[in-house]
Amino acid sequence: MKLQDRKSLKLLKLKRRYLIAIGFVTGMFLASCFYSEKELIFPEAAALSLVYLVIDKGVWKVNYIQIFFVFTAYSFLGICFVKFSPFGIIPNFLIASFLALFGFVVTKTNIYPAFSAMLLPIVLHVDSWVYCFAVMGIVTLLIFVQFMMEMSGLRHPTNHKSLSLKRDNWVKWLVCRWSVISLCAVIPVYYDIRLMLVPPIIVAYLEISSTKSDLRYHPQHILFLLICGALLGTFAQMVLVGCWHIPSFVAFPLCLSLEFAIFEWTKRRFAPAGALVLIPAILHGCDVAAFPFFVICGAFLFVTAGRIHTKLSERYSILE
Repeated sequence: MKLQDRKSLKLLKLKRRYLIAIGFVTGMFLASCFYSEKELIFPEAAALSLVYLVIDKGVWKVNYIQIFFVFTAYSFLGICFVKFSPFGIIPNFLIASFLALFGFVVTKTNIYPAFSAMLLPIVLHVDSWVYCFAVMGIVTLLIFVQFMMEMSGLRHPTNHKSLSLKRDNWVKWLVCRWSVISLCAVIPVYYDIRLMLVPPIIVAYLEISSTKSDLRYHPQHILFLLICGALLGTFAQMVLVGCWHIPSFVAFPLCLSLEFAIFEWTKRRFAPAGALVLIPAILHGCDVAAFPFFVICGAFLFVTAGRIHTKLSERYSILE
């Protein structure tokens, strides 16, 4: 096969993968509209569909059993914090953050979007058990779709490997990241600026602070993609849905398609930015209008923290 034919075939497969990923998100919104349950919308589905349906290389070290168990357990714990914890949002946020990071160490995974599964209910005060079943169903369907794509030759099989975290490093990894997240989160939570702490932004910090991340040396690209995601999500909710009365199962997949187009244009695929596009779908009232502003502030805060972390990692060997 000629080189030009190979490139054309590769581009065709990539387009099909993007269409399947958009279809996956559209199905989630259709289910939400049909049952009139916003808890069925899990924003990280956009990030998961990008990595597991579009990108060939294994970004996260996790197998099928681990991804199902981690997401299910984290979403369940997140709802338990909201419904049963006697503490306020600051203690709940700090405890949940520590448990989420510790869970990555125990399971030897770096499936960082699961962080959102636990923190999203606390930050946005989601207290319905429907959320847990929605996360479980979305992850199960995602695994099935990826498996079928691999069987059909539409994407390469994923190489699942566990993280090799040395015993003398995991304590540094856990304490350092939890300390940074806690310091960055205290002021926004204290002043009730929860939108600065939407989980995809914190996931962005975890991705940047990873020694395996290709984007850790390109913070300007990460900021640009995060801001585009927030603006597109707000445009979908306020203009397409609110003003033009376009159904959400059309508006949000459309804006997510534009975010994916920006990924290809910039040659940078950053999964948390895709999740930001879907968050306005589960916000209420004036929070939607304020969403881009607070996301920009939070993104600058956590991306800067990630960049500083990168420099300190290289100097003091706080490695993953």
